[in-house]
Amino acid sequence: MGDKVDDSKAKAMPVGTYGYWAAGMKHFVSVKGETIVQFHGEGPWVINYVDPKDDPRNQKK
Repeated sequence: MGDKVDDSKAKAMPVGTYGYWAAGMKHFVSVKGETIVQFHGEGPWVINYVDPKDDPRNQKK
């Protein structure tokens, strides 16, 4: 959890794991290898990128 990526604080979540985060909780996600991640929730909600360069909305076409 936290608003900065810190891989030393990451916890592995095995296949099929369900995670729950309270509204407003800041956290980061990191994946290794071929991975499918599903995010869903009751809105409204947003994704805030730590590094704006990672935000696909900022990509030039």
